[in-house]
Amino acid sequence: MSLLQVILALGLMVAFFIGGIGVGRLGLRWIRWSSGRVAEEVAFSFGLGAGILSLALLYLGLARLLYALVALIVLLVSALISLREWAGLVQKVREQWATHVPFTLAEKVLGGVLVLLVVPVLFSALLPPTDVDALVYHLVAPRLYLQQHSVVPSFDNIGINYPIATDILYVFGLAAGSDITAQLIHFSFAAALTVGIFGVVTQYASRRAALLAMVIFWASPVIGLEASAPLVDLGWTFYEFLAIWAFLRWREARETKQLLLVGVALGFSISNKYLGAVGVLLFGALIAYESVTPAMGRIKGLVKNELEFGLTVAIVALPWYLKNWVWLGDPMYPFLVGSVGLGGLAGTPSGLDSWVAYGVGHDLGALLLFPWNVFVNWQAFDAAHNRGGPTLLFLFLPFYLLVPKRQVLNLLWLICVIRFAFWWNYTQSIRYLLVLFPVLAILGGYTIDAMALKLRLPIARAGLAVLVGILCVVAIGLQFGFLFFLQQDAIPYLAGELTRAEYLRKNVRDYASTEFINAELPLESKVLAIGNARTFYAQRNIAIDDSKTNWLALVENNESPAAIREWLKELGFTHVWVSQDDLTYYQNFWDIDGQFAKSLAVLDQFKQEQLELLYKDENGYAVYRLSDHVP
Repeated sequence: MSLLQVILALGLMVAFFIGGIGVGRLGLRWIRWSSGRVAEEVAFSFGLGAGILSLALLYLGLARLLYALVALIVLLVSALISLREWAGLVQKVREQWATHVPFTLAEKVLGGVLVLLVVPVLFSALLPPTDVDALVYHLVAPRLYLQQHSVVPSFDNIGINYPIATDILYVFGLAAGSDITAQLIHFSFAAALTVGIFGVVTQYASRRAALLAMVIFWASPVIGLEASAPLVDLGWTFYEFLAIWAFLRWREARETKQLLLVGVALGFSISNKYLGAVGVLLFGALIAYESVTPAMGRIKGLVKNELEFGLTVAIVALPWYLKNWVWLGDPMYPFLVGSVGLGGLAGTPSGLDSWVAYGVGHDLGALLLFPWNVFVNWQAFDAAHNRGGPTLLFLFLPFYLLVPKRQVLNLLWLICVIRFAFWWNYTQSIRYLLVLFPVLAILGGYTIDAMALKLRLPIARAGLAVLVGILCVVAIGLQFGFLFFLQQDAIPYLAGELTRAEYLRKNVRDYASTEFINAELPLESKVLAIGNARTFYAQRNIAIDDSKTNWLALVENNESPAAIREWLKELGFTHVWVSQDDLTYYQNFWDIDGQFAKSLAVLDQFKQEQLELLYKDENGYAVYRLSDHVP
């Protein structure tokens, strides 16, 4: 690992964090929003600022001005104009620190646990990117935007067309040649979430409960794995969290600017993930319920509030959906009309019927067994990505029934139940449940703190402290295990004992075959991937197998292997890159009707009759040249 690369990446992350908070603080002052709490001001400033920077890059891309130098200038200018804002923020921090109550021993211990949970995630973010989805499109999209100097559609890579407001921020790192900066930017959203959790809990409960909530949030292995990878999930989670916070403030003050912040936050949420639409519908309903009260004027208040909320969401998110509608005919591409790739043959069907392969079922029996399965059989909930599961500290959540209730916390429970119900009936991938983790952490932190206050006997309080301590130790062990032992030789790489290429060969199954493609295939080659979609490290023109249906479509639309070969030749393909590993995965997890399995026999025939083998490795990856010889 190069020290210069680390310094560059950390410097870019700091510039982004400084610029984001500063720009956001300017925006908040413009609408005359203020807070007496530093944590609240930091969280909302970062959210608004990061969103503004994301929109700036998007509009530059749509205007065909997204050059590396331009992106870096945007980052530098945002940081420079933020210095004055930071001076005011630092002064406020000093004032509040001067009057703070000294930390208790328990709070100091919790702070130490938090450091032990967060620091390894930061080091893991310094490793070369290896996450599957990151190498498919989360990094490929911003790289493509930079190469084209423009935001462009893609028929081969569906993910590039998604709303990816967090991904486009990775342009700041890639413009400087640093892909680990992308991971650090995603990490910064987790850091901002942590600040937000502290702010919410200290507003409604004690500081000890806030520290407990922060620990619980980071204690889930899935948070550490997500925060150290270049994805969008924590960006989506962060903005939905801000929407909850702004909604709580709006309920209390009934100020229009708070309602507008709910809309802004959810606008950025659905700019990161289509699933953000669930949050928009949920908060639209909650706002409607709160609006039909005598104090709000009932119908008049309802119409006014819904219009302000809905228009704000639309204005923020519109560019991501409008570009898809204009270019691809589907604002939520590909879920309304389906995708079209590979010359019009391959793609995914419209609708969501096939997005139910993860999990343990959707019936009542599976629901009753969910608490057991989510901790013990966590791999069923998206095992392909090895992203871990929730923390055992969530087991304290049912004890909320035994502690004093608070109306605001009851509302948080309601939000969790509604979101969970949707997740349960959709695809049960643990990362799609991340949006609840900050809220569950808040509820868990409050519950444990309230239990400690309620227990009368010292021995009972000591027993609770010991149990929480044991679970924290387990969480720290799991954090290190998932981050540094699921990845081969992570610690030797960080210690400088391995080169970047050596590390990637050990941790990215297709990296060796990618090196062969980069080194041996002519620059003008056009490669069809069958099974594989991880192309971030590839340097050739590759039509990826994003939906794992390239081969199935070829078989269905051609009468013989020879016809498939001729059709590929007409499209200009020269080589084929086959991933048996991915084909097997697709067959096991997604081949609901069994048609895909039948097509694999034709693939074997096609390889024997129409292809010339150039490369094959022990991981199941092979590179072929389309044969000029017709049997």
